Amino acid sequence: MATEQNQPDRTDIAFNEISVLIAKRGYNSFTLRLEILKPNRFVTACMKFHDQIVGDSKQEFFDYSDAILASFACHIDMWQDFARRLISGELEVNGIQIPSAFSYSHRLEDLYLREGADCLRESFLFTQRNQENLYSAKPLLGIGLCPYANIADASARYVHQLPVAHNQTPHEKTFVIALPMKSEIALAEWLPGEVRVRLLHDTLPGYQLDLLFSEPLRVTACQSIPDPLRDVNAPVPPGTTTVVGHLLAPAAGIVQSFVLKAPYTFLGEAKSSLSYEQQVRADILAGESENREMKAFFNPDQNREMRDRVLHSAIAFANTSSGHIYVGIEDHGELSGNSKLVRTIKPKATPEECARELSAKLRKYIIENTRPVVEVSAVEIKIGTEWVVRLSIQQSQQIVSTHTNHVFIRSGASNRNPEPEWFAQRQLGGGVNMPGFVRY
Repeated sequence: MATEQNQPDRTDIAFNEISVLIAKRGYNSFTLRLEILKPNRFVTACMKFHDQIVGDSKQEFFDYSDAILASFACHIDMWQDFARRLISGELEVNGIQIPSAFSYSHRLEDLYLREGADCLRESFLFTQRNQENLYSAKPLLGIGLCPYANIADASARYVHQLPVAHNQTPHEKTFVIALPMKSEIALAEWLPGEVRVRLLHDTLPGYQLDLLFSEPLRVTACQSIPDPLRDVNAPVPPGTTTVVGHLLAPAAGIVQSFVLKAPYTFLGEAKSSLSYEQQVRADILAGESENREMKAFFNPDQNREMRDRVLHSAIAFANTSSGHIYVGIEDHGELSGNSKLVRTIKPKATPEECARELSAKLRKYIIENTRPVVEVSAVEIKIGTEWVVRLSIQQSQQIVSTHTNHVFIRSGASNRNPEPEWFAQRQLGGGVNMPGFVRY
């Protein structure tokens, strides 16, 4: 029978579990961030793992009058050395040795989607048992240093990088080892009358999305969606005050969840509170402008004139102040519609397939026919049941032209060729990148 002395302690068991997860998920590096209240009182720390490869180890120290913030970025092979030194009190930070007496507390899975959250986290927590109160309302300030409202604010924003209130230190006197988990939900959004969930993949075979609709203190309705596609839309019953979603994986239980507490709220992708659909509707109502262009559906392989108009608008936006080109909008703001989209692009395909083909072809044409290459992204957006394509053009620091040196700029709601003075101003600003532009 094994004796108590040679049985592994809880910390060793936790480290073994972490090692297994690191190997399974293929992390290549880690970052350790700490906060110390002078002279040597440990506040909090977080070790987070990454896919990126780190060459030489890097360390930073930010020395405030009352506290020190520190970070270490290292190769994955060094994670256990740093973690054990911190736990055992052997880690020095800018000449300060951190008191030990950490013990493994518990494992925590954070499966809930949050606003602007970059990923889910699976965490192992190691805590100190002393009862000392570390709260301080004094701000952390210093010449050349990032300002923080207090040590709690620094703990939230610097150490754990969490959007939480600064009146309470997150994970106080706790060392958190956080392992990011793969996210499956990009966005969850509550629009009037419906909830929309956007996945990161076109389909999740074998998965199931469960939605619970609640009024105060009771669930009033539920819906299960097997094998969910990229975009899921579900009606919200009248009187609902909360929508909860759970994504289930085959034989793995809940892999991600979300809670929406009011219409027009969203979680996930860092973006405006307007959904893509709401953005398009708002832009259509506002009409064409210096940053917006509307085009009806057309086949870029057959309609060279319209294809070049889109190209010229992309160049004009890049040379002015960026903008969006919407394809699928008629002259008076009506949607061109799925029937015209399919008829124009590929009669035997679905509207979604046609929208994707159109956006890919237009983006490819813009990239291949501009110099320097325009930064352009394309997305297919569903307005109710109808599809439109949006091309987003980033402003360029250089003068963008066609391969035949034709230059366009935006003026109001139209494109035009710039005057010689415009070229002179760009040249003074270091923006001219090639000779021989065609000027009209």
